[in-house]
Amino acid sequence: MRFAKYRAPLIDRYIAVCEAAALELGKAGVARERIRVIPSAVELPRWEEARARRETKPPEGPPRIGLIGHYAPFKGHQVLLRAAKDILKAFPGARFVLAGRGTEQLKDLAAELGVLSQVD
Repeated sequence: MRFAKYRAPLIDRYIAVCEAAALELGKAGVARERIRVIPSAVELPRWEEARARRETKPPEGPPRIGLIGHYAPFKGHQVLLRAAKDILKAFPGARFVLAGRGTEQLKDLAAELGVLSQVD
């Protein structure tokens, strides 16, 4: 049922940001002629200086681990929360940031797992 949205007859074309995404759409049942690849507009060279700075001087403080995207069970948000205890053993003070529509539904699971105080 999760791929039903890719079979909607009212949708003429699907846009993928790369060939890998187009491949995934194809696996979900979208005909290749209905897929257009439009690469991301992010200018990667613009961020090279920031990346080099991070590599020579890591950020201070505990790590923040984020998952951004609307919540759907198949996306794996709960996998991150279930891994949180092990991550906290290796990185005490780590923070987990969940942002996107429906992510507030995960608060109960975070509380059940004992990591709610580390989840924003």
